[in-house]
Amino acid sequence: MIRWDIDALVLKYARTEGLGSNEGWLNHSTQFDDRSAEINYSLVREYKPKVVVEFGTRTGRCTHDILKALLINGGKFLYKPYELEDDLRNTAQSEINRIFKENAPAIGGDITKASDIPDGIDYLFIDNYHDLQTTKWVFDTLIHKCKPGALVQIHDWSLKGDFDRTDWGNLEETDYVLQLHQAGKLPLEKLYWTIDEGDLNTQSSWWIYKPI
Repeated sequence: MIRWDIDALVLKYARTEGLGSNEGWLNHSTQFDDRSAEINYSLVREYKPKVVVEFGTRTGRCTHDILKALLINGGKFLYKPYELEDDLRNTAQSEINRIFKENAPAIGGDITKASDIPDGIDYLFIDNYHDLQTTKWVFDTLIHKCKPGALVQIHDWSLKGDFDRTDWGNLEETDYVLQLHQAGKLPLEKLYWTIDEGDLNTQSSWWIYKPI
């Protein structure tokens, strides 16, 4: 079972490699806090995934951080980001193209209809609408494209500790994951939840994929 000292990784990578604060991501709307961004970047740097899928780029903040980490890691990799909303996708694509030029990946549209989702995913980043229908598709289809032992990130996660409810959020996605857990059918094992740090404004979770 993989275990990391998250604070040590943040110091090793995000703080020393100039990730910095991207709150207000280039004057575009972002809902991803700095703490979560530092962990996201640092885990990609440490784990060195070769097949990465991002479901929900919004305006591209996390896309930027993931791609930066992958490029510093070096070697061949496959990175497939997707965004459902056209205006958000266009903004993200424009900024990623401007910053990374020829290294910028093409951001896909509706991942639930995509035919180019790779198998053998090492790192899966999920930040979608959090509705029941999409969440069921994620757990019926997308998540099983991961390799056993892959890292899975789910944003807007409002449970803490041993799957205990907090005063933040009431998302169908969270409820569905909780139901799977209670039924012994959740193919994910908890790795790290930022909400356990005590700040309800940091709502990222990382898991290890364990097929059932």
